[in-house]
Amino acid sequence: MRKRKNRRSNGNEVGAAELESTILQAVKATPGCETVAGVIVRPKTPSSDTEPNWEVQGVKFGGADRTVASDALGPVVARLQRELRLKVETTNRPPIVVHIPIDSSSARGAR
Repeated sequence: MRKRKNRRSNGNEVGAAELESTILQAVKATPGCETVAGVIVRPKTPSSDTEPNWEVQGVKFGGADRTVASDALGPVVARLQRELRLKVETTNRPPIVVHIPIDSSSARGAR
């Protein structure tokens, strides 16, 4: 029986910028896709440990033919979704709280 690799390990997590760059380089290596300008990824919630935690949100095709670039993008994304997980980047900033004073005379409808 073959052991399944744990996809949640930290060894295969990458940030969004690195993932987008990796996808872009692989797509640009395809003839006719040299002018693809960018790829945008976003996190998604997987329904299981074996599903990817990211997806492609958009592609900046540049001057490339959309059909050719999309055909090149599909296998690249499928392979990388098996190999890489998107690192969840959190910020430690506190939430912004704004206090707006309310004039009590206008709040009651006084004239």
